[in-house]
Amino acid sequence: MASMTSISDKIARVTDLSNYTDITPEKIKKIFDDIGSSPEKLRAALNLWFVPDFKPTFTRTKESALSTLQDIEFLEAPDTERPQRPLRMIDLDTGNIVDAWNISHLDSYCILSHRWKGDEITLAHFMRAREKHMERIRTRTGAASNVETIAAQSDDISLVLEQCKLDILDQEQIIEMILQQESEGLSVEELIKRKVEANEMKWKMNSARQNRDSKKSLVDLSKIEKKMFDTIIHRAGKVVDGNTQDSQNAGIPTATAEDIVSGGPNVPQLDNSGHATTSTVVSKAEEAYAQAEKDFEDLLIKQKAVGERTQIFQKSNRLGDEVDELIRRLQRWKSAIKLHNSIKEAQRIFRTSHFQRRGARYIWSDTCCIDKKNYGELSQSLSLMGDWYSNAEFCLVHLDTNSREADAIDDYLKFGTEVKNSEDKGPAATPNIPSFREIKSTIEWASRAWTLQELVMSKMTYFVNSEWTPLSRPIENLGDIYPLVPFIELHTEGITSNIYGGLPEILDRAQFSQWKIGNFNALIPYLRETDIELVNESNNGGRWETIYQVEAEQVRESIQLISVLNALGFRFPANMTVETATSEISRAVYLAASDLDRSKRHGSEESGIRLLAELKKNYLPNPSGDASPSDVNDTEEVIKFLLLCLVAKVGDLIVSDRRFIAEFGGVRPLTTWKSGIARSGFPAQLVLQLSCSRVATVPVDHVYALMGILGVRFPSFHAEGYAKALARLLDEVIVTHNDVSVFNWAGAEMGSPVRGRSMYPASHKAYGTDEDRGRRYNMMISAKVRQDRKQTMVTYHGIIQMLRDAIDCVKDKRRESIPLHWVREITSFITNSSFENLQPQLVNIGKILLYIKLHCAQLKKAASDQSAQNDGSKDATNSDEKSSWSLNLTPSLPSLKSSSEKVTSSIPGFGLSKNIKSGFGKFSSKTSEKAVPQEATPSPPAAPPAPPAPAEPEWKQLDSGVTEYMRVMRDADKSQGEKENPLPKRIKDIAFNVIEPEGLERQTSDDGEKITAENLACPNPIIVNSSGIEGIFDIQRIVVTMIDREKLVRQVAKATSPKQKISGWCTISTGFANVAVHFACEQRILKTQLDVEKATEDKIIKETTRAKKLQGSIELQSVDQVVEGGMNLVANTTIGKGNSDKQAEEKDTTDYIRATKEEKTVVRMLDYIQESQLQLVAGEWVLARFSGVPGAKWFLCFLELGSTHQFYGQRIAATEIDFTNSAVEPGLMSAWQIYMDRKKRKMCKILETYIKSSENAKQGEEKLSKATNLANDSYDKLTDAGLQRFETAKSFSPMSPLSKRFPFSTSTEAVNDTKANVADVDDEDDDNFFDDFLEHAKEAAISLGHYTVLAAYEKFFEMQAKHMDKYLAVSVLKKTPKILQSAVENLDENKGFLPAMFHSGKRVHMF
Repeated sequence: MASMTSISDKIARVTDLSNYTDITPEKIKKIFDDIGSSPEKLRAALNLWFVPDFKPTFTRTKESALSTLQDIEFLEAPDTERPQRPLRMIDLDTGNIVDAWNISHLDSYCILSHRWKGDEITLAHFMRAREKHMERIRTRTGAASNVETIAAQSDDISLVLEQCKLDILDQEQIIEMILQQESEGLSVEELIKRKVEANEMKWKMNSARQNRDSKKSLVDLSKIEKKMFDTIIHRAGKVVDGNTQDSQNAGIPTATAEDIVSGGPNVPQLDNSGHATTSTVVSKAEEAYAQAEKDFEDLLIKQKAVGERTQIFQKSNRLGDEVDELIRRLQRWKSAIKLHNSIKEAQRIFRTSHFQRRGARYIWSDTCCIDKKNYGELSQSLSLMGDWYSNAEFCLVHLDTNSREADAIDDYLKFGTEVKNSEDKGPAATPNIPSFREIKSTIEWASRAWTLQELVMSKMTYFVNSEWTPLSRPIENLGDIYPLVPFIELHTEGITSNIYGGLPEILDRAQFSQWKIGNFNALIPYLRETDIELVNESNNGGRWETIYQVEAEQVRESIQLISVLNALGFRFPANMTVETATSEISRAVYLAASDLDRSKRHGSEESGIRLLAELKKNYLPNPSGDASPSDVNDTEEVIKFLLLCLVAKVGDLIVSDRRFIAEFGGVRPLTTWKSGIARSGFPAQLVLQLSCSRVATVPVDHVYALMGILGVRFPSFHAEGYAKALARLLDEVIVTHNDVSVFNWAGAEMGSPVRGRSMYPASHKAYGTDEDRGRRYNMMISAKVRQDRKQTMVTYHGIIQMLRDAIDCVKDKRRESIPLHWVREITSFITNSSFENLQPQLVNIGKILLYIKLHCAQLKKAASDQSAQNDGSKDATNSDEKSSWSLNLTPSLPSLKSSSEKVTSSIPGFGLSKNIKSGFGKFSSKTSEKAVPQEATPSPPAAPPAPPAPAEPEWKQLDSGVTEYMRVMRDADKSQGEKENPLPKRIKDIAFNVIEPEGLERQTSDDGEKITAENLACPNPIIVNSSGIEGIFDIQRIVVTMIDREKLVRQVAKATSPKQKISGWCTISTGFANVAVHFACEQRILKTQLDVEKATEDKIIKETTRAKKLQGSIELQSVDQVVEGGMNLVANTTIGKGNSDKQAEEKDTTDYIRATKEEKTVVRMLDYIQESQLQLVAGEWVLARFSGVPGAKWFLCFLELGSTHQFYGQRIAATEIDFTNSAVEPGLMSAWQIYMDRKKRKMCKILETYIKSSENAKQGEEKLSKATNLANDSYDKLTDAGLQRFETAKSFSPMSPLSKRFPFSTSTEAVNDTKANVADVDDEDDDNFFDDFLEHAKEAAISLGHYTVLAAYEKFFEMQAKHMDKYLAVSVLKKTPKILQSAVENLDENKGFLPAMFHSGKRVHMF
């Protein structure tokens, strides 16, 4: 804590945070104290706080497009050494091999890339040819004085060709002599055929035997792995579908929603042996083994026939050896022809393409330009070969036919034709590739180890076929400009305006592409002679095919532009990079413009000045009107305009050409190479992956062939072996580039045998992605989980959509005649059923609810119109008498206010017994005022016509059938399978489809994060020494479970040494996801982990004390308990009916919610994994990766406490640990399953609440209707009674006591007359009448009060349902243990689970 306070003080003192009003040093100290001593948390907090609020933005203005002297970067690298060149080369003009000290650094050279076929010509053969030639000269002349003169008349290529011919003739004589001695009547040609046949059969037999044995081992291994992974996949399926029988398929998740629901054909089925996926692996392995066995047996039969034909070589071993020697000499003769043809082709290319001639020209071949007997020279050559390729002008690629033994027969026939003038010419030679566009990736050249470096590091490539016919394309005529155009484009991208290109801010590339020099012949007098020859050569467009005509025209125009730029003094920079391209081109433009301006000021009449004036006058577009640059800038604008046109014409053609070459050359992943801006500096992982698909004659050449492309150099030593050489290569990559992609390898069998280099693989094939059994089985397990989870999600979303449609129908107040008991029964079934049981009934349930939505939920429009019509006629006939009782109240709370206003205005004093008389008096006064003038007794109003009786709803006719279906659905025995659908035909014929929701398939990688040099360079230091590799790592604790623990325990017990390697399978869990891993490690490391695994299983997975310790964090009380209690209280007090019948199905929301067993297990695992003290993790297997590197991958590691360092580590060779294809932890999957079931139940409860609301609304309507009827009946009785008494009193006299007792009369005369005649009235009848009236009024008031309470209750349920619907996921998620909530949400949203609970920035020394 003291150290943390010191850090806080320093930060507060340095940053002076007291100047800020919102953050004080005291506040930061407190926050740091709360954070603790975690360096990663402290670093994150500092990064969060001390980030500037303002970041400058850099914009390019118009003025910046015009370069000036101050904009040019003149910084150059120190000229400490010249570019590396080969130690010797062949002079194209003389045909002689020249040593390096006779070669100038200004001379140009090219390299020959080819496929070695047999015995090639070497430097020793050249030396021997010279010696033999001298011997022949001495023999012929006999005088030593003329020897040197005659020897100088022959070049080395001619000499070696001549010597090869003589060697073949001599060998023929030897073979013929042996045939005469053996008395064999066979020709040399026949012997060659038989020897070739024997050699081919021997090679085929060895390959077939190896293939058969490997396939047999693969079958045995697949069966063992199938047994293990069937159990894992079965367990993964049980977690999702919730039963013990694997009724679902573990196939690839490609089935649609309809297939999942109905069991369609896209859902793979299981066979008797187990899961379809693992069974497929075994069956494919068995098929491959059966085919390999058949091929081997067929070869055995053929071998017998071949053996009979080749018995002559068994009788005479010398004869067989001499025939083999003849074949080797034929191969050397063909190699000499290859060199001769390569020289002629290189001369043609230098002549017809744009290559500046600065001196002599050479060609280099790896076969004859290295003295392989001199080991020092060989080692130096292998180290510098990459530099030689990159400095060459071009690479000439000979795409010969694939190597085969039968080539010796064709070579012998060709030799007889050309040398001996034999009449047997043999088959006519046909080129293997007719044109450039027909080059395929199947060529053998693209599969060799060395050709990868030769192709990638060369500036450009030219191709010839097996017959040395050029496979040309127009773009190759650009010559040395070809590799420069992509860098020139980097410069032109920064040009925002040009006075000759128009004023738009973004220049139109098509405009520059279409511009061309009109009358180019008028400019020829100003050009150089070499450029004129090149232009004339490019004008010969007739040699190009039709498909190349447009490209040829673009190239021709580009060569014209290049010749003009050369004449203007523009010098194209060489050897540019992405970092230097802009400054180099800018400097070249400025220097060329300055030279022209200087010459113009001195009055020079050189060709460049005259050419510039001619271009401005007659060729260039008119400059923009507002442009007023200086002369120098005007000249720069001309040069820039020509560069813009050059890039626009051929920039895309070059990229397209490189992409096509990348396709058949096997370098497609090298994106920057295809764009032409990089020939080295690629991520090591990417280069090593490309090397996996290539072959080398000598295994160690796989390593040495990558030195150049990886940008490293070290002495080669073939005797060190492949593993040591690979370790040294990777050491140099780390030291030079800090590229941690070298650690992104996988393979249980790939652990390096080199001490201190467990971080390295034993073979470059560890970087390949072709065969990884761990990835295959992880995809199977993950596919099983995703498939079952997809079925659950499809069912869930289908159920939720149906329930929401039902809710819309139920809560719509304008609808009536809804069979709520159907909806309630369906809701009950959904609530109490698992997703597996719901799946087969999903379509039928959807049809029932869709029928309710479309045909049962009729709007009340017709009924409302009829009621309005009846009320209108009633008002017209009796508007004064009964208008106040024509109540039309709806039981919805939003309309309750207006309804209550009508009640109070129409019934003043309703419910107040003391004011009944006065209240009714107001009505009686209005009535009497109109009744007094009438002479006759008014007749009662005519009754309105009775409305027609409503038709019976259609659903009532289907009620019995639907009810029966629901009973069968509820009581069906799952083991008996699906019964016949008893749904009524009316509902059964409804079309209903389950729509699969979007986003169920996990979004993968694809491309993921691209492998680039930037995201693979480690920002932290990596120390490489003889004892190991030290770096900064992220450490993730894991739970390791051995798949076959008993087997591994036996192997550990039987091991003869602690360092003995033992392999096995295990699952690695991060608490959220787990992957299956095939590993191999030393016995001591495995023994330690087995003990850790046992303790983890006993104390973590099955522990009960830890569960009690964590009980407080995983027990939750339902937030709905208080609400439910209040609802029940309201229901019991207002309606008198409890909710006891719903308690069983709502138990999960009204009682305490406790975590399930699976959830508790996951919580304990997470608590174990999140151990804060890394020292307590030592002695276990962990996951590790380099910190701060986005492209670094996790690998399995054994971590232990160290002495010189805090932690030691040793990598465990294992298959790829890829969490993008991982399976979800079974406990987490169970938690998600429970979460989904809770969401389903919650949605059903919402629907049930809306049903309650609808039922209360219906009861409210009934109560209101009853109150209205009672009030109307009472009013009718009062009116009838009053009229009868009025008529009776009127018949006696105007002052009759009866009329004075009429309750509606309020006149003084009536009151006085009533008092005078009170004795004459029958008091008993009057009391009975008013008692009945008061009873009716009381009952009406109670009914109206019930209506008011029901309306409020209805609104309460509706508001509660809306609230639950709005916070559905949140409220359900609260019932999940807090530590699992984010994981469950990610799983629900189909997101992956990458390790996130790791210790970052830990220094570890890896042995």
